[in-house]
Amino acid sequence: MGSVGAPEILVILVLALVVLGPERLPQAARTMGRWVGELRRLTGSLQAEVQDVVDEVMRPVNETATVATESFTSTFSTPDIEGVIEADGTSATGASPSSATGEPISGTEEAPEAPRPADVPLPGLEPARSLPMPPVDPSLN
Repeated sequence: MGSVGAPEILVILVLALVVLGPERLPQAARTMGRWVGELRRLTGSLQAEVQDVVDEVMRPVNETATVATESFTSTFSTPDIEGVIEADGTSATGASPSSATGEPISGTEEAPEAPRPADVPLPGLEPARSLPMPPVDPSLN
């Protein structure tokens, strides 16, 4: 549906003038204005009530999302640089790692590489094979 423009309003006013006459047209316009005002007030209050209910329902959801975001951010934030040991056996600050007594830690060999999920065979499963195509019924064409 399109909006009502100036030509449509003019046609409606002319029809109202013809139907109601010049004596009753001002009273009808005042009554119509009151109805439109009351309708706007009712729809405004209804929208406010619906918004209040939606806000009340969404408040726990928003709080949960905020807590989850904060937890995620704190869990995966940049670690404290002190004490992080690099792959070459030195700490992130460039010093060699040491124990609480100040002695270097020995045996800082690299751990063997863990197998990737694609390298680990699943028990009881065979590799995928292509399936033959079903016959096509020529009468369907």
